[in-house]
Amino acid sequence: MNFKTQNHYKNLEQIIRIVLSLERKENEETKFTNFKYIKEIKNRRDIVDVEHLACYLNEIKDFNFKSKLENEILENIIKIILSIPISTEHKTDLKPWQLEKHLAMKEIQVLIKKQIKNNKNAFCFSLTFSNGI
Repeated sequence: MNFKTQNHYKNLEQIIRIVLSLERKENEETKFTNFKYIKEIKNRRDIVDVEHLACYLNEIKDFNFKSKLENEILENIIKIILSIPISTEHKTDLKPWQLEKHLAMKEIQVLIKKQIKNNKNAFCFSLTFSNGI
C-alpha cells in the first residue's frame, strides 16, 4: 500500500480494527489455520486474531504466507500496531519471543528498583522514629 488512494487508508483502518479486535470475522473457517508460522504467531500473540488478519491480507494483497517475507510482514504489522519496538529487536538481534522476555524483564527490573527504593525509605523512616528523633 502506497497510500495514494482512499482505499489504501480504508485497508489500513481495517487492519488496525482486526488487530485491536474491533472487527469480528464473518465466517469461522480460515485456510491459514494449519500454517506453521501462523500458528507460531498466534501462540505468541494470543490477543490478536492472527488468522483473521492473514485472511484479510490475503484478500487485499494476495499473500499466501508460504514465504518468509510475507510471514515477517504479518508479524511486523501486529508488532507495529501493538507498539512493540521492532528496531529494538533488530538492534539487539533478538528473536520475537526473546524480545518479549527482554522487555518483560526490564519491566520487572523497574518494579524491583521501585520496591527497593520504597523499602529504603521505609527503613530510614523507621530508624528515625526508633532513635527518638
